[in-house]
Amino acid sequence: MGCGKGGDLTKWAKANVAEYVGLDIAAVSIEQAQKRHSTSRGARFVANFFALDCYSHVLSDALPLNLLETPFDVVSMQFCMHYAFESETKARIMLKNVSTWLRPGGIFVGTIPNAKQLMEQLDALPPDSKELSWGNNVYRIRFEERDSRPIFGHRYWFYLQDAVDDVPEYVVHWENFVQLAAEYDLHPVYKKEFHEIFEEHHEHEEFGQLLQRMHVVDADGESQMDEDQWEAANIYIGFALEKR
Repeated sequence: MGCGKGGDLTKWAKANVAEYVGLDIAAVSIEQAQKRHSTSRGARFVANFFALDCYSHVLSDALPLNLLETPFDVVSMQFCMHYAFESETKARIMLKNVSTWLRPGGIFVGTIPNAKQLMEQLDALPPDSKELSWGNNVYRIRFEERDSRPIFGHRYWFYLQDAVDDVPEYVVHWENFVQLAAEYDLHPVYKKEFHEIFEEHHEHEEFGQLLQRMHVVDADGESQMDEDQWEAANIYIGFALEKR
């Protein structure tokens, strides 16, 4: 869900998946993902792509029933789930889509901004700050209010160099997310900040090579990212929930 242009297709190929379904709200991204899969030499799995707003519609609105007959093993939402927290209705539809077609024991993995860090940064701003914003040359975050912190619709504006052009995003308060997900039989089994994930896995043979290809580290394992880039990366956390 939120597959974008199919940037993770190579990762799924390496995981030897048998079947993949990619969903995204942007039809143009779906077209690019389809093209990427059809022209990839390493794509030995069946893939289907659909343009769908997974926060406003259930999957059965767009997917043929034969694709939903067998429950999925994994649902992945990378850098997109927080948009569902614009409202409780959207968050619930998103979780219903995750849970309904995920098998018991299946895993829901995702990446979201770290709400705890966002709130700490907001609280650290001087009381007389005219703009509730912070960042560096790579990213910038701007809140509209300091004290109003609703569970849903807690909006801020986010800019990321060469990727995100000052768009509204929504805070996902972790404890509230976990409580809501439990109503859909989804329970947390993993949650770590990006810097923790990096420290744990950067020496792994396969992951280390991937980090080199992505120019995160050089051949000696030394960082190729500057401090501003690391600060931007550490906004995020990775999580996994299991359906029980």
